[in-house]
Amino acid sequence: MDYFEILNLNKEPFSNSPDPDFFFQSAQHRDCLQKLEISIRLRRGLNVVVGEVGTGKTTLCRQLIRKFSEDPKIETYLMLDPHFPNPDDFLSAIDRMFHERSGASPSGPQYASHVKERIKQVLFQKGVDEGKTPVLIIDEGQKISAACLEMLRELLNYETNDHKLLQIIIFAQKEFEDVIANHENFTDRISLYHCLGPLDFRDTWRMIAFRLRQAGRDKTVRPVFSVWAFFAIYISTGGYPRKIINLCHQSLLAMIVQNRTKAGWFLIRSCAGRTMIGRPYARRRSLALGLAGLLVFSVALFGYAKGFHFRKGDVLEKQQEVRQKGETIIQAGVPAGTVKIGETAGAGDKTQAVQKKSGLIDKGVPEGNDFPRLLGQVAIRKGESLGVIAWSVYGRFDPAILKSILDANPHIANPDNIDSGKVINLPAVPAAVRNTGMPCWWVKLGETDNPEDAMEMIRSHPDENLPVRMIPYYSKASGLKFEIVAKEYFFDQDSAEKRVREIRTEDFPHAGIRSGWEGETCILFANPYLVYKNSARMNNG
Repeated sequence: MDYFEILNLNKEPFSNSPDPDFFFQSAQHRDCLQKLEISIRLRRGLNVVVGEVGTGKTTLCRQLIRKFSEDPKIETYLMLDPHFPNPDDFLSAIDRMFHERSGASPSGPQYASHVKERIKQVLFQKGVDEGKTPVLIIDEGQKISAACLEMLRELLNYETNDHKLLQIIIFAQKEFEDVIANHENFTDRISLYHCLGPLDFRDTWRMIAFRLRQAGRDKTVRPVFSVWAFFAIYISTGGYPRKIINLCHQSLLAMIVQNRTKAGWFLIRSCAGRTMIGRPYARRRSLALGLAGLLVFSVALFGYAKGFHFRKGDVLEKQQEVRQKGETIIQAGVPAGTVKIGETAGAGDKTQAVQKKSGLIDKGVPEGNDFPRLLGQVAIRKGESLGVIAWSVYGRFDPAILKSILDANPHIANPDNIDSGKVINLPAVPAAVRNTGMPCWWVKLGETDNPEDAMEMIRSHPDENLPVRMIPYYSKASGLKFEIVAKEYFFDQDSAEKRVREIRTEDFPHAGIRSGWEGETCILFANPYLVYKNSARMNNG
């Protein structure tokens, strides 16, 4: 199939069937599997796993069956639909499953008492005489009626002095919690209760990479999605595995239709808007996720890149430490009016010393220099959001950035719904920059003193063509500037110069390189070290 050949794949990487080969063991899924295995091997009895739709319960169920199939002492029986009109039919279905494994059909009267007795005999034969562990796995457990729950409770009464004869695992949606809450005699018998939630950003990234690797012909990950695409996927899906899989599948199809080799932010968001059910829901989640977690996820992402020693939580921990001392770190916000660098209310020169000691700003926020309160203004285009503007200007979108933007724009009533053409003030928020400790070269494409012009260049060069970004900075010598650079940067000058020769076209006739901002006494408003790509040193670890 051309679809597979184009992407160098052997099979569909984002199939919505619960294929165990594509089961990604996130931290929570691995933890759940281990707990279930321990409980089953100890023969503790009843286990319940709940989670929202699309959190991976069915795939986890299949993975568990696959794992136990390797042990001849464990026999698994899967019930896909536990909805029965009456408890007698439910018991009869369990009876048939136990007998069909041995190639026989249940015989005798079908009264509930007789069916229970047959089940009891089978359980004693397997559990005592043969030393096996029968495991009944029920998917879609939220469909179990109250009367059928009572039947399961009675089956759990079959036990020896040491263990339960029947092990039960129920995978159910969250509403099952309300069902069992009204049945204390059933709830009291639960040995393991595990709740599955959505993935965090790091596991979202790793799950997508894992599936591409599993489907690839040479088990390597093709660079199908840009960094911004991963953020767009996470924001649009909220980290729910099923939504992630569906959105990635639609994005791959869109790439092929549009003859693209890589998906970026706008392609993902476009696919999400067209294909995901509940489009307003996806839009509402964008701001909420940015507020709640993107700062932590961004830090995790940057620490995940090879060679970038940025310990998760450094900035947050340092901010908390400084706040406890009654001091203020500059990147936490910019007060109204012109800011005198190095001074804080009641702190004197202590802020600059704290910044230097902590290493949060190594490019320097020079003492005794002023910088403007605003970087300028940009107008929102159709399809853009406040988050898109923040990512374009500051290279990040976190609670501190959002608060600074809203403080500078009191006219914004609803930050999640801004009309096209609305003019946005851009506050000057110095970036916390941590140097890699190695010489670096950036490909400089242009420079302007107008943020709207810089935004226009970014809009006209999406990641699928030439990934570019903006580095706003201020220095006493040149004032406020907005430099446009390629997102990739290099640890050797030859590679940077080679890249310049490749992109020096009519669009960028004056493309060149710069070796950083160390030679200038300047304040950076975006961290230039956040994106890694095409670096030989990084690829070598």
